[in-house]
Amino acid sequence: MLGVVFLALAMGLSAQTPPPIPMECPDLSETERQEIQTLAGAGGLDTDAAHYAAAYCVAHAEARRRLEIQNRDAIGPQEEPGPPPPPPPDSVAALMQRLQAEEAETFAGMWWQHQPDYRMIVAFTRDAEATLRQYTADPLFEARLRPGPTEAEMLAEQARLYDALSAHGAVSVMSGPDIMTGRIEAHVSGDIERIEAARASGALQIADFVDLIGPPPLRFATPPPPPADIANPVRAFPRARHRYIGVEPAILRTGRIVLEDGCLRLEGERRNLVILWPEQAALDLSTEPGAVRVFDRMSGAAIRAGETAVLGGASGPAGETEPAIDEDPACPGPYYRVTSASSYAEFEAARLEQDAERIARERNVSLAEARREVAARRSRDAQLRALAERLEQDHPDAFGEAWVIDGRAQVYLVPGRIAEPDALVPPDLRPFVVFDEARAAKAPLQAQVDRLVEAMEAAGLDAMATANPIQGRVTVNAPDIPALSAAVTRGDVVLPDHVALVGSGALPFGGYVEGAMEAEDRLNEAAPDLARMRTLIEATPIRAIHAGGEADGPDMRPSRASSLQIARDLVGLGFTADEVARLKAAGADPVRAWVDENGFATPASRAILSDAVVVAEVIAVDPRDPDQDGFRSTVRFRVVEPLKGELAPDEPFAVRFVSGFDPDGAFHHGAGDPAVLPGLQGFDPGSRWLLTLTQGFYARQARFAGGSPRPSVYATFREPAKVVGDNVEPTYFGEPERSLDALRREIAPVQAAVHGHGGR
Repeated sequence: MLGVVFLALAMGLSAQTPPPIPMECPDLSETERQEIQTLAGAGGLDTDAAHYAAAYCVAHAEARRRLEIQNRDAIGPQEEPGPPPPPPPDSVAALMQRLQAEEAETFAGMWWQHQPDYRMIVAFTRDAEATLRQYTADPLFEARLRPGPTEAEMLAEQARLYDALSAHGAVSVMSGPDIMTGRIEAHVSGDIERIEAARASGALQIADFVDLIGPPPLRFATPPPPPADIANPVRAFPRARHRYIGVEPAILRTGRIVLEDGCLRLEGERRNLVILWPEQAALDLSTEPGAVRVFDRMSGAAIRAGETAVLGGASGPAGETEPAIDEDPACPGPYYRVTSASSYAEFEAARLEQDAERIARERNVSLAEARREVAARRSRDAQLRALAERLEQDHPDAFGEAWVIDGRAQVYLVPGRIAEPDALVPPDLRPFVVFDEARAAKAPLQAQVDRLVEAMEAAGLDAMATANPIQGRVTVNAPDIPALSAAVTRGDVVLPDHVALVGSGALPFGGYVEGAMEAEDRLNEAAPDLARMRTLIEATPIRAIHAGGEADGPDMRPSRASSLQIARDLVGLGFTADEVARLKAAGADPVRAWVDENGFATPASRAILSDAVVVAEVIAVDPRDPDQDGFRSTVRFRVVEPLKGELAPDEPFAVRFVSGFDPDGAFHHGAGDPAVLPGLQGFDPGSRWLLTLTQGFYARQARFAGGSPRPSVYATFREPAKVVGDNVEPTYFGEPERSLDALRREIAPVQAAVHGHGGR
């Protein structure tokens, strides 16, 4: 399988002026219409008002007035310590909160009315006018009588609706309360007549104000059967049991549909999964002898076996338990679930025409000229893909990956294995090709993946593996990580070098406590030197993009609101104003370092924020150590080499990680954590790691989980990076490969500043 990835993306073209806003407003004067178009490019509220004015056919000034009214609820960024202020007393939110609390028995909801008059409608099930006037005389609010359920009753019914329908075999695809009508429309899949019968008999208990809406009727008839003398080459045609409606998963994938052993499958790199078609799909053998076509009776789209199709559906196999009909053991799962399918050729033609229309509009050129440009770009795409395929075939020890996007190619090669890469590119294509470095060649890495997947399948593991030549590693996605660890430990599975586990994004054990972040803010604001800390922060120039300026603008000073949040964060990390002042004087600025965590962090800036940076060796791992600090495992290290901080060589210390087992035995793997189970190339005893350690960040995370930190224990401020020899390997989230010696040189000034000026 070729390692060329073609992304059908349209690159945005910068326009000199914004395109005109579509507007059909005959009652507006030409002057008013021109003002709307002019202010559409002004930015901020003027741009928002221009779009509102065009949508509701009002003058720009009136549109701006209305948006300013709606912005009454906005309280702006907080500039002073203390709880966030309540919404202004004349705001919509303040009135809604009072009515929900004090008039729940009759309050039916609120909504904006934009035409014919601009009003906030306030609905009640009875005594509407009298009730509203007890709270406000503002003419913006208009009382309305809306009999039926209250807002509270509708929300309560909505909350229980999914489970009630699921208990009777219905899948609630989309539902929501309409407070204007007092009805809930529940779009459901399944046998709507049976569901309605259950409701009529009382077996299905749902409120009278719920309207059940079944799938729409099919728009196209089932294709006729083939002539009697034509045999059906398809042994099974599994389809989803329910016809899904509303918003469906629509992860686009292109793939070739193949007929293999009587089963329609999606062609894959290693195996071809049987396709689970949507309920409305029908098999069509009537077009010509031997032809197999799948016809969508809802959309009218048709694709043939052997054709490349654009598929909408889930991001992976549907599994053995997907509710299905027309199954047959001859075509077993796991399935690849498809919710829509169409011809790639037709899809591509439509996409290219849309590109041409956009170019014509934005560049103010004719559609014919735009089509010629799109055709030229498409032709160059084909040449670039062919070039990438030749490089992969002719140089398997060097080729890593290639991305072809809108007439340009980025090709990744292993350094040093092709002397002059540019010489392999035809002269007319050289302006459109950029070479970059891959850490591994695709072919041998993919061979490792194939062997690994075969071994995992033989061991009965439900796991996937993919090659990442750019980062030089194999990524493994194993839902049951303990089972994978056991298989590796037994010798049933041998992992290749440089494996990274896909994390489940595990939250702290027990989750985050409600209100914890608010409580953390109050705790940090209680620092006695907070005011001085803010003064130091507000005197610190930071990148313009972090202070509300342009990305390439000169440094700016933080606002009062920014200084409050930065001060909270630095206090939470354990800094004092005296410490910040000393470090700033020494050239190791914690303020700048903290702000630069947003996209501009370096090893040196992270060293400023940490208690210690060390190369350390794993002594022992306890993956079953959940505690009220929210962490599940403890890894014990000894210092091999301190780069920053007070930890001494050979000194032992402990680090907490969110990965590990809950008390009930469930295992969780945090994104970016090295593996805490044996055999998975993570924290194996004897392995060495670059660790950025912090007790302040650990204590803060423990408080978020509602617990307390363990004494003399750290968390890592950023991902641990494995150290092999003098090499610090890249991390899961893309920290680049570095030499340990380069890191020593980068962090040494921070250590000197800390020791010379009494910092941490």
